[in-house]
Amino acid sequence: MGATVAVPGLIDGDDRTIAWTPNLDVTGGGVAAAVDAAFGWSRRACVSNDADCAALAELRYGAGRGADHLLYLTGTVGIGAGLVEDGRLIRGAHGFAGEVGHLPLGEEGARCGCGRTGCWEASIGLHALLDAVGMPELATPERTAAAIAGRAAADDRVRAAVEEIGGRLGRGLAVLTGVLDPGVVVLGGYFGPLADLVLAPACNALAASLATSARARPDLRVGALGTESAALGAAERALSAVFDGRVGLGFGLS
Repeated sequence: MGATVAVPGLIDGDDRTIAWTPNLDVTGGGVAAAVDAAFGWSRRACVSNDADCAALAELRYGAGRGADHLLYLTGTVGIGAGLVEDGRLIRGAHGFAGEVGHLPLGEEGARCGCGRTGCWEASIGLHALLDAVGMPELATPERTAAAIAGRAAADDRVRAAVEEIGGRLGRGLAVLTGVLDPGVVVLGGYFGPLADLVLAPACNALAASLATSARARPDLRVGALGTESAALGAAERALSAVFDGRVGLGFGLS
């Protein structure tokens, strides 16, 4: 049927061209072309934003099941969002919807990988967390977060630093809630192993930052699929024509 590559960055509406990846040195249509070449295809490979893919996976197989209006937030070096309305991805006019990590929601002066200061990613991304707790990065975001959670159980300073990240998370989510009004927010990536430390301060900061108590606070949930959610969602997108009934697989099952 094809293949979809999940990439942390802006993907053009053609589903093949990478417009911007602040944490990776890759742009243009080379990734899609390389996958096509590897399988002997002609323009069958697609590229998709990793948060969009993860949002689909969590919606259908994970923590977002049953939600009509969902915001998925990645938790890695980069911070991105996948938006779902009535079961479908919202991608915006150019396919760039959900690039929340580079909104000016972070701490003033915090230096971001994109070269600017004050981005939300620079205050709640994995590197911001590591700087706050003074620990090294391990092989994966989840292993890193698990190590931090273990240290926080015995170190009040580390625990307080993680809770501060949770507060920054909640204040940023208040802005997104005011704009998008999601029913469910799913926190992915490194937020999972740190759920016991970040959820309460995030919920408290979110509630305190909403303009009125009449504004419904979204249900904050921890992702169920880990960092593999993007790969699962990419596979889902590659087979979307089959699931929608537009294309048959062309073989019988015995």
